[in-house]
Amino acid sequence: MSLYCHFCGLNNFRTSLFRFRCCDFARLLILRLPVRCMVCDERRYAFLPHYLRLRLVRPAILRSHG
Repeated sequence: MSLYCHFCGLNNFRTSLFRFRCCDFARLLILRLPVRCMVCDERRYAFLPHYLRLRLVRPAILRSHG
């Protein structure tokens, strides 16, 4: 299952800084963490496997191009 942005329709995401808000508590209980679209910069929430994949894959891509 892929993660797509509701605003621009693309699937290019990065992990987002987690700033705890009271509405985030329920999301944390079901293991949803914040991600940001790299095209339109909108924030949404991804399930833990998607989030971890972004955390592991993005640094490797940045190291290979840098």
